[in-house]
Amino acid sequence: MFASIPIAFRRVVPAADGLVAISVFLLLLLLDRLMYHHSVKDAGFFYEYGRVAEAVLAGKGHRDVFGTASGPTAWVLPGFLYLVVLLYWMFGVKTKLALAAAVLIGYALVSLTVYFLLRLLRLTEFGVYRYWIVPIFLISFLITSWPGPQDLHDIEFMLFLNVFTLYSLVAYVQRGSWYNLPLLAVVLPLTNPIIALAFIVVLAGLILRELYGQGELLKPQWYRRPRVVASAWVSGLVAACFALSTGAWGYHNWQTMGRFIPSKSNLWYEFYQSNAYDADGILGSNTFVKHHPNENRPERQRYTEQGEISYLDRYRERSAAFLGEQRAVYLKKVRNRLIFAFLWSGGCWNAGDGHVPLTGFSAADSLSLVQAGLVDEKATSTSRNRWLCLDMEADQFAAAVRPLRLEQQAALTQDWQAAKQYLLRDDFRPVGLARAVLYSLIPFVSLLLGLVVPAIRRETLFGATAVLYLIYSAPYLLLAHYPRYQFPLIGLQSVLIFLASAFLLQRVQVLYQKATTRKKYPPR
Repeated sequence: MFASIPIAFRRVVPAADGLVAISVFLLLLLLDRLMYHHSVKDAGFFYEYGRVAEAVLAGKGHRDVFGTASGPTAWVLPGFLYLVVLLYWMFGVKTKLALAAAVLIGYALVSLTVYFLLRLLRLTEFGVYRYWIVPIFLISFLITSWPGPQDLHDIEFMLFLNVFTLYSLVAYVQRGSWYNLPLLAVVLPLTNPIIALAFIVVLAGLILRELYGQGELLKPQWYRRPRVVASAWVSGLVAACFALSTGAWGYHNWQTMGRFIPSKSNLWYEFYQSNAYDADGILGSNTFVKHHPNENRPERQRYTEQGEISYLDRYRERSAAFLGEQRAVYLKKVRNRLIFAFLWSGGCWNAGDGHVPLTGFSAADSLSLVQAGLVDEKATSTSRNRWLCLDMEADQFAAAVRPLRLEQQAALTQDWQAAKQYLLRDDFRPVGLARAVLYSLIPFVSLLLGLVVPAIRRETLFGATAVLYLIYSAPYLLLAHYPRYQFPLIGLQSVLIFLASAFLLQRVQVLYQKATTRKKYPPR
């Protein structure tokens, strides 16, 4: 019943997977046209990546992550950066043409993600249902990470990279196609160290599982078996490419900054920001505005004066002291991140995230609130100051505004309470509910179902997806977490949801066929 539709479709259109991906691209363009008006003034233009890309194009090298003269940096990795450099070189720096090209490339990457998801699912027992993953993925993507016109970033690229890595791993095990693996071993360490780590662990696990499953490692002179020798060659090539990639980047940093840094340099800053500065351990815009060099001028000045190495060394020392003195606080925030990642991704999306503006008060009161760090300072002709303290409790807010001697303190307090209630209610609106469970609970339940159902568990795709998903999540849960960091998991989450729902759909089909048979041929 259900299975006949995609089979018939493929008989008529051999390139159905590609046509579906093109259709997704056109749909995203249509939605973008209907819902957004892109503006060069409001576009983020890749933030830290964009600034370093400007420095590279100007011949200064890999530097100036927080503006002119901020010095050499390893804050951002060169993998995605040089795609931004290429974009600026071809279309100009922060031009309308560059903005349009960035938006088109982002949607193209999302469409390619859909294409490789469909290719992946062809390798499974549930491949006949594979087009079901398209609505699963699109709903998850549109609800959780729709790339608005003011947030050009690396989200779509990392989303694609996760799915392409998964596809390459599964294709190697099931088809022997190893050509993508050395390329990934070079690109991933220079793009996302978490995906790189997960790639190495999953590849080693899949190779060992395959060799043990075929009994190759249990045979006499196993090290001479063709399959073992081939796996050893591939593993050695991948390891060499990985070492070359990380070594070259580390050497570059040693030459420019005086320290061998094989990956990103800002780990301990991220840790301290998420665990000491942030109220619940899940980063929001309020924490960035108050403490991040991107947004906070005094902090940016300290970074520039001290240089990146000295600046980050200070945060490493602070982080060590924090772990020693406030371990219970740290564990509480790890718990919050676990809940956010696997049970309920609500609340932290907006509360304290600076998305609700003041309704308009005197200039003197607004200035006092800005200076106290309770609202942002980016009021423009088209946007007002926004609350940055909606994660506070009522008594904390009262204590924070009391010394300010505001002209309209009662009205401002009422406005703050209304904004806080608005954001808390957002979790229980239809979109808020869907977002909160699609991003966490439903993928986690699908993962658990796959672990207990043999038909799902024996799929190579399930094992690779589950391990990649958990390894990717682990560092963010332990160190620092931000909703944007979890967006690249949408493709992997869609695979888990698909496998669980396809199994249930298959069971429904079997039960339907049995019921139809009994009705047509009743027992005598």
